[in-house]
Amino acid sequence: MSEGEDQKEFKKEIDDTFTTINRDQGEYDRQLLTLSSGFLAVSLAFIKDVVPLKDAEFLPILYTAFILLGCCIMLVLFSYQFSISGHLKAKEYWDNRLAGNESAAFPLRHAKFVRWVNWIPGILFGLGVSLLVIFVILNLHHEAKTMTENRVFITSEGAYMKTPVGVGTEDRGSHIKVPTQPAPKTPSPSTGGSGESGQKKKS
Repeated sequence: MSEGEDQKEFKKEIDDTFTTINRDQGEYDRQLLTLSSGFLAVSLAFIKDVVPLKDAEFLPILYTAFILLGCCIMLVLFSYQFSISGHLKAKEYWDNRLAGNESAAFPLRHAKFVRWVNWIPGILFGLGVSLLVIFVILNLHHEAKTMTENRVFITSEGAYMKTPVGVGTEDRGSHIKVPTQPAPKTPSPSTGGSGESGQKKKS
């Protein structure tokens, strides 16, 4: 294979590699946007239907996760424009080379910034998702513990309010004891005798 054919083959391999990198990077950015938005929606549904916001614990974790996912979405959108700017600078460089201007420098610094701008959203996404998972686990654990304590409390209250069974002549099924009725008074013998003597005297 001649030197010219080797150069064509190398150029083709380089072009294919860059095409694959750009396609994968674009797919990576789209996945970050989709997943970040999806996790935000899931977290909002969680605090709406599972653990209401007024009853939720560890809210700073949730707010931090929201901030991280929001920054991830904003940086992904910014990275698109930043990448476009880098491609425009690269095009300007090649146009100057074609025009015979050899003093123009290739925008290598911009390419490094593009790499960092593409990496940072992934890191923010990982941190945001991790905090969301921690928030959900902690609140589910707290909710389960609260439900268990409430169940034990209700059970103990029910046992305390249960009516004891009385014994003997005591009324069954009531905490309130029925007061004993006083015995009826019987006339004394002296009263009866004096009454009879009085009647005899009258007769």
